[in-house]
Amino acid sequence: MALHYSDTWADPRHQHKPANWASLPMGELTNRMYTYTRDVIGALREQGTPPAVVQLGNEITNGMLWAGGGEHFAEGGRLSRPSKEGAPLPWESQWHILAELLRQAGKGVRDSMLSSVEDVRIMLHIHKGADTDAAIWWFRKAKEHDIDFDAIGLSFYSLWHRGATLNKMQRLARIARAFPDKEIVLAETAYPYRPYVDSGKVHSAGTPPFSRAGQREYLMRALKVLRQLPNGTGLYWWGAVFMNDVLEHCPDCFQAQALFDPSGAALPALEAFKATEDACDP
Repeated sequence: MALHYSDTWADPRHQHKPANWASLPMGELTNRMYTYTRDVIGALREQGTPPAVVQLGNEITNGMLWAGGGEHFAEGGRLSRPSKEGAPLPWESQWHILAELLRQAGKGVRDSMLSSVEDVRIMLHIHKGADTDAAIWWFRKAKEHDIDFDAIGLSFYSLWHRGATLNKMQRLARIARAFPDKEIVLAETAYPYRPYVDSGKVHSAGTPPFSRAGQREYLMRALKVLRQLPNGTGLYWWGAVFMNDVLEHCPDCFQAQALFDPSGAALPALEAFKATEDACDP
Protein backbone atom coordinates (compact mmCIF):
# COMPACT_ATOMS: atom_id res chain seq x y z
CA MET A 1 0.00 0.00 0.00
CA ALA A 2 1.11 3.58 -0.69
CA LEU A 3 0.66 6.39 1.84
CA HIS A 4 0.75 9.72 -0.01
CA TYR A 5 0.52 11.94 3.10
CA SER A 6 -1.48 14.41 1.01
CA ASP A 7 -5.11 15.21 0.24
CA THR A 8 -4.38 15.03 -3.50
CA TRP A 9 -1.80 13.79 -6.00
CA ALA A 10 1.76 13.49 -4.68
CA ASP A 11 4.60 13.51 -7.22
CA PRO A 12 7.93 15.35 -7.71
CA ARG A 13 6.09 18.65 -8.39
CA HIS A 14 3.28 18.27 -5.86
CA GLN A 15 3.86 17.31 -2.23
CA HIS A 16 1.27 19.36 -0.37
CA LYS A 17 0.53 18.75 3.30
CA PRO A 18 -2.93 17.46 4.20
CA ALA A 19 -5.13 20.43 5.10
CA ASN A 20 -5.45 19.47 8.76
CA TRP A 21 -1.66 19.18 9.08
CA ALA A 22 -0.93 22.50 7.38
CA SER A 23 -0.38 24.55 10.54
CA LEU A 24 1.60 21.96 12.50
CA PRO A 25 5.13 22.98 13.56
CA MET A 26 7.87 20.54 12.60
CA GLY A 27 7.92 18.71 15.94
CA GLU A 28 4.20 18.00 15.77
CA LEU A 29 4.40 17.17 12.07
CA THR A 30 6.98 14.44 12.63
CA ASN A 31 4.91 13.09 15.53
CA ARG A 32 1.83 13.04 13.30
CA MET A 33 3.77 11.08 10.69
CA TYR A 34 4.44 8.46 13.34
CA THR A 35 0.95 8.21 14.83
CA TYR A 36 -0.91 8.36 11.50
CA THR A 37 1.26 5.66 9.93
CA ARG A 38 1.12 3.46 13.02
CA ASP A 39 -2.65 3.78 13.30
CA VAL A 40 -3.38 3.11 9.60
CA ILE A 41 -1.17 0.03 9.41
CA GLY A 42 -2.42 -1.14 12.80
CA ALA A 43 -6.05 -0.87 11.69
CA LEU A 44 -5.33 -2.89 8.57
CA ARG A 45 -3.60 -5.57 10.62
CA GLU A 46 -6.41 -5.74 13.15
CA GLN A 47 -9.05 -6.25 10.45
CA GLY A 48 -7.07 -9.14 9.01
CA THR A 49 -5.56 -7.36 5.98
CA PRO A 50 -1.97 -6.54 6.94
CA PRO A 51 0.02 -4.99 4.07
CA ALA A 52 3.04 -6.84 2.74
CA VAL A 53 4.67 -3.60 1.55
CA VAL A 54 4.17 -0.04 2.83
CA GLN A 55 5.33 2.78 0.58
CA LEU A 56 6.16 5.96 2.51
CA GLY A 57 5.11 8.81 0.27
CA ASN A 58 4.83 8.80 -3.51
CA GLU A 59 7.63 9.84 -5.87
CA ILE A 60 9.43 11.68 -3.08
CA THR A 61 12.49 12.57 -5.18
CA ASN A 62 12.10 16.19 -4.09
CA GLY A 63 10.96 15.47 -0.57
CA MET A 64 7.46 15.47 0.90
CA LEU A 65 5.11 17.53 3.07
CA TRP A 66 6.36 20.82 1.62
CA ALA A 67 5.93 24.06 3.54
CA GLY A 68 2.84 25.97 2.44
CA GLY A 69 2.17 29.62 1.84
CA GLY A 70 3.29 31.85 4.70
CA GLU A 71 5.45 29.13 6.24
CA HIS A 72 9.21 29.10 6.55
CA PHE A 73 10.78 26.53 4.21
CA ALA A 74 12.00 24.52 7.22
CA GLU A 75 8.38 23.79 8.18
CA GLY A 76 8.35 21.08 5.53
CA GLY A 77 10.44 18.42 3.87
CA ARG A 78 11.13 19.93 0.45
CA LEU A 79 14.64 19.39 -0.90
CA SER A 80 14.85 22.00 -3.69
CA ARG A 81 12.81 24.63 -5.50
CA PRO A 82 12.98 26.60 -8.77
CA SER A 83 15.01 29.84 -8.75
CA LYS A 84 11.82 31.81 -9.45
CA GLU A 85 10.62 30.83 -5.97
CA GLY A 86 13.62 32.36 -4.24
CA ALA A 87 17.05 31.35 -2.99
CA PRO A 88 18.07 27.67 -3.14
CA LEU A 89 17.13 25.61 -0.12
CA PRO A 90 19.97 24.47 2.16
CA TRP A 91 20.29 20.97 0.78
CA GLU A 92 21.79 19.12 3.73
CA SER A 93 19.55 20.63 6.38
CA GLN A 94 16.51 19.88 4.22
CA TRP A 95 17.66 16.27 3.92
CA HIS A 96 17.74 16.08 7.71
CA ILE A 97 14.11 17.24 7.81
CA LEU A 98 13.01 14.73 5.18
CA ALA A 99 14.96 11.98 6.92
CA GLU A 100 13.27 12.66 10.25
CA LEU A 101 9.83 12.58 8.62
CA LEU A 102 10.62 9.24 6.99
CA ARG A 103 12.25 7.81 10.10
CA GLN A 104 9.12 8.55 12.12
CA ALA A 105 6.88 7.08 9.44
CA GLY A 106 9.06 3.98 9.30
CA LYS A 107 8.94 3.66 13.08
CA GLY A 108 5.16 3.83 12.84
CA VAL A 109 5.16 0.91 10.41
CA ARG A 110 7.45 -1.22 12.58
CA ASP A 111 5.63 -0.44 15.83
CA SER A 112 2.23 -1.25 14.30
CA MET A 113 3.44 -4.78 13.58
CA LEU A 114 5.25 -5.54 16.84
CA SER A 115 2.65 -8.03 18.04
CA SER A 116 2.14 -9.60 14.64
CA VAL A 117 3.75 -12.63 13.05
CA GLU A 118 3.40 -11.11 9.57
CA ASP A 119 6.36 -9.45 7.95
CA VAL A 120 6.08 -6.02 6.36
CA ARG A 121 8.56 -4.30 4.07
CA ILE A 122 9.05 -0.55 3.74
CA MET A 123 9.51 0.96 0.28
CA LEU A 124 10.80 4.41 -0.66
CA HIS A 125 9.69 5.54 -4.11
CA ILE A 126 11.26 8.13 -6.44
CA HIS A 127 10.64 8.86 -10.11
CA LYS A 128 14.21 8.34 -11.40
CA GLY A 129 13.93 4.85 -12.88
CA ALA A 130 15.38 6.07 -16.19
CA ASP A 131 18.23 7.97 -14.50
CA THR A 132 20.28 5.38 -12.66
CA ASP A 133 22.98 7.83 -11.52
CA ALA A 134 20.38 10.05 -9.85
CA ALA A 135 18.62 7.06 -8.29
CA ILE A 136 21.84 5.64 -6.85
CA TRP A 137 22.79 9.05 -5.45
CA TRP A 138 19.36 9.55 -3.84
CA PHE A 139 19.24 6.17 -2.13
CA ARG A 140 22.81 6.53 -0.90
CA LYS A 141 21.70 9.77 0.76
CA ALA A 142 18.77 7.91 2.32
CA LYS A 143 21.12 5.29 3.78
CA GLU A 144 23.52 8.01 4.93
CA HIS A 145 20.65 9.52 6.93
CA ASP A 146 19.72 6.17 8.50
CA ILE A 147 16.28 5.95 6.90
CA ASP A 148 14.70 2.54 7.42
CA PHE A 149 13.69 0.90 4.13
CA ASP A 150 13.72 -2.53 2.51
CA ALA A 151 12.78 -1.77 -1.09
CA ILE A 152 13.74 0.77 -3.75
CA GLY A 153 10.68 1.86 -5.71
CA LEU A 154 11.17 3.52 -9.11
CA SER A 155 8.87 5.09 -11.69
CA PHE A 156 9.69 4.44 -15.36
CA TYR A 157 7.52 6.00 -18.11
CA SER A 158 8.15 6.60 -21.79
CA LEU A 159 5.37 9.20 -21.57
CA TRP A 160 7.06 11.47 -19.02
CA HIS A 161 10.72 10.47 -18.57
CA ARG A 162 13.43 11.31 -21.05
CA GLY A 163 15.18 8.24 -22.41
CA ALA A 164 12.86 5.79 -20.68
CA THR A 165 13.33 3.03 -23.25
CA LEU A 166 13.34 -0.70 -22.73
CA ASN A 167 17.06 -0.73 -23.50
CA LYS A 168 17.68 1.80 -20.73
CA MET A 169 15.61 -0.30 -18.35
CA GLN A 170 18.46 -2.81 -18.43
CA ARG A 171 20.45 -0.27 -16.38
CA LEU A 172 18.36 -1.13 -13.35
CA ALA A 173 21.04 -3.76 -12.87
CA ARG A 174 23.40 -0.95 -11.75
CA ILE A 175 20.99 0.01 -8.99
CA ALA A 176 20.61 -3.63 -7.98
CA ARG A 177 24.39 -3.99 -7.69
CA ALA A 178 24.73 -0.75 -5.73
CA PHE A 179 22.14 -1.92 -3.16
CA PRO A 180 22.33 -5.72 -3.02
CA ASP A 181 20.49 -5.74 0.32
CA LYS A 182 17.45 -3.87 -1.05
CA GLU A 183 14.60 -5.10 -3.22
CA ILE A 184 14.20 -3.38 -6.61
CA VAL A 185 10.62 -2.61 -7.63
CA LEU A 186 9.15 -0.82 -10.63
CA ALA A 187 6.60 0.98 -8.49
CA GLU A 188 5.04 2.73 -11.48
CA THR A 189 5.29 1.96 -15.18
CA ALA A 190 2.92 1.93 -18.16
CA TYR A 191 2.94 1.91 -21.95
CA PRO A 192 0.28 2.92 -24.50
CA TYR A 193 -1.71 0.36 -26.46
CA ARG A 194 -2.67 2.96 -29.09
CA PRO A 195 -1.70 6.46 -30.28
CA TYR A 196 -2.78 9.19 -27.86
CA VAL A 197 -3.25 12.95 -27.61
CA ASP A 198 -1.26 14.92 -25.04
CA SER A 199 -1.15 18.75 -24.86
CA GLY A 200 -2.82 18.98 -28.27
CA LYS A 201 -0.23 16.76 -29.98
CA VAL A 202 -0.83 13.28 -31.34
CA HIS A 203 1.80 10.72 -30.27
CA SER A 204 1.77 7.73 -32.57
CA ALA A 205 5.29 6.30 -32.83
CA GLY A 206 7.22 4.32 -30.27
CA THR A 207 9.41 1.27 -29.78
CA PRO A 208 7.65 -1.12 -29.36
CA PRO A 209 4.79 0.26 -31.49
CA PHE A 210 1.88 1.97 -29.76
CA SER A 211 -0.40 -1.00 -30.30
CA ARG A 212 -1.98 -3.79 -28.31
CA ALA A 213 0.83 -6.14 -29.27
CA GLY A 214 3.40 -3.43 -28.51
CA GLN A 215 2.00 -2.84 -25.03
CA ARG A 216 2.15 -6.58 -24.34
CA GLU A 217 5.75 -6.72 -25.58
CA TYR A 218 6.71 -3.81 -23.31
CA LEU A 219 5.28 -5.49 -20.23
CA MET A 220 6.78 -8.89 -21.11
CA ARG A 221 10.23 -7.36 -21.51
CA ALA A 222 9.93 -5.21 -18.38
CA LEU A 223 8.99 -8.26 -16.32
CA LYS A 224 11.94 -10.13 -17.80
CA VAL A 225 14.30 -7.32 -16.71
CA LEU A 226 12.97 -7.57 -13.14
CA ARG A 227 13.27 -11.38 -13.10
CA GLN A 228 16.91 -11.14 -14.16
CA LEU A 229 17.85 -8.91 -11.24
CA PRO A 230 19.01 -10.90 -8.20
CA ASN A 231 16.92 -8.58 -6.00
CA GLY A 232 14.15 -7.62 -8.42
CA THR A 233 10.82 -8.32 -6.73
CA GLY A 234 7.91 -6.52 -8.36
CA LEU A 235 6.22 -4.35 -10.98
CA TYR A 236 3.12 -2.17 -10.58
CA TRP A 237 1.23 -0.94 -13.66
CA TRP A 238 0.00 2.62 -13.29
CA GLY A 239 -3.46 3.54 -14.56
CA ALA A 240 -4.54 0.00 -15.43
CA VAL A 241 -8.23 0.95 -15.19
CA PHE A 242 -8.10 4.54 -16.52
CA MET A 243 -10.03 3.24 -19.51
CA ASN A 244 -12.82 5.82 -20.04
CA ASP A 245 -14.59 8.90 -18.64
CA VAL A 246 -17.47 7.10 -16.91
CA LEU A 247 -16.48 8.09 -13.35
CA GLU A 248 -14.62 11.33 -14.11
CA HIS A 249 -12.67 12.98 -16.90
CA CYS A 250 -9.54 11.02 -17.74
CA PRO A 251 -7.02 12.51 -20.22
CA ASP A 252 -6.47 10.57 -23.41
CA CYS A 253 -2.78 10.06 -22.58
CA PHE A 254 -3.89 8.26 -19.39
CA GLN A 255 -6.54 6.15 -21.09
CA ALA A 256 -4.02 4.95 -23.66
CA GLN A 257 -1.92 3.36 -20.88
CA ALA A 258 -4.80 1.27 -19.48
CA LEU A 259 -4.84 -2.53 -19.50
CA PHE A 260 -8.52 -2.54 -20.51
CA ASP A 261 -10.22 -1.00 -23.53
CA PRO A 262 -13.03 1.58 -23.11
CA SER A 263 -15.64 -1.19 -22.91
CA GLY A 264 -13.78 -2.91 -20.07
CA ALA A 265 -12.39 -5.80 -22.12
CA ALA A 266 -8.92 -6.95 -21.06
CA LEU A 267 -6.05 -6.10 -23.39
CA PRO A 268 -3.41 -8.68 -24.42
CA ALA A 269 -0.80 -7.15 -22.08
CA LEU A 270 -2.59 -8.72 -19.11
CA GLU A 271 -1.43 -12.09 -20.43
CA ALA A 272 2.15 -11.03 -19.66
CA PHE A 273 1.55 -11.43 -15.93
CA LYS A 274 0.33 -15.01 -16.42
CA ALA A 275 3.24 -15.75 -18.75
CA THR A 276 5.63 -14.53 -16.05
CA GLU A 277 3.91 -16.68 -13.44
CA ASP A 278 4.30 -19.73 -15.67
CA ALA A 279 7.96 -18.92 -16.31
CA CYS A 280 8.62 -18.76 -12.57
CA ASP A 281 7.01 -22.13 -11.81
CA PRO A 282 9.57 -24.88 -11.02
